This record gives sequence, C-alpha cells and structure tokens, in this order.
Amino acid sequence: MKRQILATVVGLLACAGSPAFAVEQRPNVIVIVTDDQGFSDAGFQGCREIPTPHIDALAQSGVIFDAGYVTHPYCSPSRAGLLSGRYQQRFGHECNPNGKEIDDLASTRPEKAKQLADMIKKWDAENIAPIWLDPHGPNVRKEEAARTQAVNAASQGEKK
Repeated sequence: MKRQILATVVGLLACAGSPAFAVEQRPNVIVIVTDDQGFSDAGFQGCREIPTPHIDALAQSGVIFDAGYVTHPYCSPSRAGLLSGRYQQRFGHECNPNGKEIDDLASTRPEKAKQLADMIKKWDAENIAPIWLDPHGPNVRKEEAARTQAVNAASQGEKK
C-alpha cells in the first residue's frame, strides 16, 4: 500500500513539472479609465467625431469587455474603488475632492487673486465657455467644435 501511494505521488510530481502544463506567457490585461466617456465615444463603437486609433487597434486585436459598470458615478471615488478593490462607502471616499483650496494664510486680496488665477491657468480654461454652456455638457461634436472655433476667431478679431 505504501509503495502504491509513493508511486502515485512520484507520478503526479513528475507530471506537474511537465512542459505541457507550463504557462507560455502571462496574460496582458489593460484597464483604461476615462472620465465622462460614453460607450459609443470610441471608433470601434461607431464614433466618427473622436479619433481613437490606438483604442480601436486594441479592440480589434483583443477582447472587448462591454458589460462593465462602475460602483460610483463620480470619477474620483470610482477610481479609488478600482485601485483599492473596496466599495467607496467603506473607506469614506464618496465624493470628488474639491481640488486645491486657496491658502487661507494669504493675507491680502491680491495674493488670493493671484492664487485663483494660477488655479484657473492650470485648468487651461481658456476659450471653453461655449462648450460648457451647452446643456448636454462638454461633449465633443462637430457643431460644438465649429461654434467654439467661430467664437475664438471672433474674439481674436476683436483683440486686434
């Protein structure tokens, strides 16, 4: 009986080291996290207004995961949940942070105004008002882009 058990164990160990059971290569998994992107905002889903050649190439040569969802509607808690593997409510990250706060220690109004101007400059918020005034939000569409270009051209013409 002991010889049969020993023979079985030795046989299983010999098979376990066999190249037939070896993994050829590790799987490649890419998780793409975007903000405010709909399911049809990529070329492989039929979108023509937004060029996404690299994402289209990945979709063509790989597997498309089209039945996913996020655990929170805001971007920051959703990303925190993805990175931590936990629900946001369990570690107190249920809303987007407010961003950089203006330093309350700035003693004068010009210093606070300078900080605010620096914040807006970092946002690159120049000439985006026409898109943001659209009731549907900052969607990239041809008519909105044309309207923005027309407003920009008109404002540059007035400056001269």
